[in-house]
Amino acid sequence: MFNSPAAFYSFSFAPKMNWSTLHPAGPELAQYMADVCEKYQIVDKIQFNTDVKELRWIEADEEWEVTVSHLVPGTGDLAQHERDRLVAQDGEHRVYVKTEIVRAKVVVSGVGGLVEPKNLPTDIPGFEDFEGEIMHTARWNNQIDLENKDVIMVGAGCSAAQVIPELAKPEANVRSITQLMRTPPWVQPDLLPAGQLELYERWTPTLMTYVPGFAKFMRYTLFVMLEKSFYDMFTDTAWGRFMRPRMEKKFLNHMRELAPKEYHEILTPNYSLGCKRRIIDGTWYRSLNAPNVELTTQPLTRVNAKSVTLGPGRHYPPNKSEVADEVREIPADVIIMANGFETNQWLHPLKVIGKENKNLEGVWAERGGAQAYQGIAMDHFPNFFMLFGPNTATGHTSVIFATENAVNYSLKFIKPILNGLVSSYEVKEEAEREWTRQVQDELQKTVFRRGVCSSWYITADGWNSTTYP
Repeated sequence: MFNSPAAFYSFSFAPKMNWSTLHPAGPELAQYMADVCEKYQIVDKIQFNTDVKELRWIEADEEWEVTVSHLVPGTGDLAQHERDRLVAQDGEHRVYVKTEIVRAKVVVSGVGGLVEPKNLPTDIPGFEDFEGEIMHTARWNNQIDLENKDVIMVGAGCSAAQVIPELAKPEANVRSITQLMRTPPWVQPDLLPAGQLELYERWTPTLMTYVPGFAKFMRYTLFVMLEKSFYDMFTDTAWGRFMRPRMEKKFLNHMRELAPKEYHEILTPNYSLGCKRRIIDGTWYRSLNAPNVELTTQPLTRVNAKSVTLGPGRHYPPNKSEVADEVREIPADVIIMANGFETNQWLHPLKVIGKENKNLEGVWAERGGAQAYQGIAMDHFPNFFMLFGPNTATGHTSVIFATENAVNYSLKFIKPILNGLVSSYEVKEEAEREWTRQVQDELQKTVFRRGVCSSWYITADGWNSTTYP
């Protein structure tokens, strides 16, 4: 089930009229994407099992030299560190079929942000000794049998909040689920109460299909609702400071209504609403009432062959006087990592070399962090456009919407190049620097700024290359 309304995972030019629910399951979204590809006849233009290793600008020809690796079928679904491990174990042939170099006048990066899952924590010993299965939520293995198994879930963000309710269902028949949480997320009350949701699911598909303009009206209404939430939750203005405590109280009342009383203290965030990614929908809270689910803030300190060791200490103690030296060992058959992604390594692991042999990663390091004019283009990197570039995520609305805007903006420059009217486009360095300065300054007027709280939006040294202010 997805954390945002389905309308936000769809394109404005290809609306789906008959979503089964406000928050549909993954297969339904995947089918929507496949249907869009077929409708616009682009299936034969997509090349799978291909890894772009490097882009290099050839100044004399004003073209990009693109190094492409063709992969063994199936290995494209793996993270880069997993492919590297297979190469180290079995050799290059295990992952790579061949490498070729192609030329392109224009290169558009469609590299997403939540792509490369974080590796296993290096500060926790014993993962290599574990005899059960280990998987990341982003690399879900349907072949792993969870029936009558003891499951450990590492993490309590949006991914975990979607998985735990499914595992907790009686029909899943999971013996036990132990969820390890560092800090509690803010969980927004359901967009529609149960009764209204039932009416929505019963009548909306018909109305969207047969009433002209109704689908656009519903999409617009959802966007306006969540756009208002930005000013309520995320801005450090008089209005934001007025509304945020009231919304926090509403969120906490929602938690106390749905979650077991024993968890109320550890489910109460000690940071401001909005500065970490919030969860939309209260299904996770309800699932904590299942008899086979336990939520704990004890740290994972060791992985054993058929168990894990928790403690001593707690990541998030309910009160400071609590004794925190308890150590316990609990059985484990499967470990599910919901520990996030390498979100601050933009374009990772793609290497981009522009004019004057400048490495894009090096330029970003020199200037303080990942950045781009309008989140789309960088000086010294002509004819290179990013569809999900730095500071184009919002935290409250649709990244698909932001991507559509990036496509439309980029096409204004790409079309003259392809038509032969212009050889290359490059943003001026002063324009890129000024845009970035404005973005970072405006971010200081939101909860996404340095010092408010730690989140994956912000690097260790305080640079925010993720959110748009």
